[in-house]
Amino acid sequence: MQFLTVVLIFAMVAPVVSRVYYARIIANFVCNGAPVAAQVELMEANDSEASHEHLLKFNIHDGKVDLIAKDQSLQNFIQKALFQDTKTDFFFRVHHDCGCGAYFDTPFVPHADNYKTENEANEKPYDYGTVEISKCR
Repeated sequence: MQFLTVVLIFAMVAPVVSRVYYARIIANFVCNGAPVAAQVELMEANDSEASHEHLLKFNIHDGKVDLIAKDQSLQNFIQKALFQDTKTDFFFRVHHDCGCGAYFDTPFVPHADNYKTENEANEKPYDYGTVEISKCR
């Protein structure tokens, strides 16, 4: 009985389980109709602004982005036991003031566009289309 108790306690405090997700993301950023030249960050949202993950920084010159994002999604024991899939919340942060402040954040890439393999993500891109960053969110 003591062994079972120890096993149950260990299972409840076991480290989180991680799963890697991929998303191919395409976007064309414009400011008042003109292509944007700016620094862009690929981000993964967490509970607060301070805890967002900065996955990648890069510069664009013609407003166009086409990349495959990769990040680990963490599950605690309860989420794992209840078969809850916690996918990532990818988004872009464009560092260009087009009337909305120092940067513009896109909406999250839908969870349906997070995939377990890079090949599947590559075959099924999420396309933001043309994103007018003068339209504040």
